[in-house]
Amino acid sequence: MLEQHHLPERRIRPGNEAVDTCGGSEWRNHHFTPVPMVLAAGNAGFPNMPNIPGMQALQGVEHHSSDHPGGETYAGKRCVVTGSNNSAHDICADLAEHGADVTMLQRSSTLVVRSETMLRLSCNVLYSEQAVAAGLMTERADLMTASISYRLSPTVQTPIWQQIAREDASFYKRLGAV
Repeated sequence: MLEQHHLPERRIRPGNEAVDTCGGSEWRNHHFTPVPMVLAAGNAGFPNMPNIPGMQALQGVEHHSSDHPGGETYAGKRCVVTGSNNSAHDICADLAEHGADVTMLQRSSTLVVRSETMLRLSCNVLYSEQAVAAGLMTERADLMTASISYRLSPTVQTPIWQQIAREDASFYKRLGAV
């Protein structure tokens, strides 16, 4: 499996670049000597509060997820969470656990994927007993995963999602019938 799904070679030279991260199916030792190295893995950057027509007429409090004070503040109140990323799910759970009546809004469909298929096709390459046997420890796998830029992510991920769609076609057909 490692032969089929290895990441592209990448090099860092002393000062600000890297040695080979992988080549073929063989994981190699790495030595990083960047000056300095910044790993900024924030997904969205600065908080974005969209200006939605009619928003000014709303009674109540509005805030970005980064300013969420905690669910206890909204116990017994009706709340709307706009968005469905990880923070939105965490906030909805927090609100519900503290007795708020919660509605979540999202603009697009929800991705449904069988965890067994996703783990086998996408995660086992870096996070598995085979990876460990090949010398790839979790810390290095985490760094390799975080180092893939968002611009390159579709190139890496699209073939995996296409394979998942093929393998689980009957599952999605049954789900669509509900």
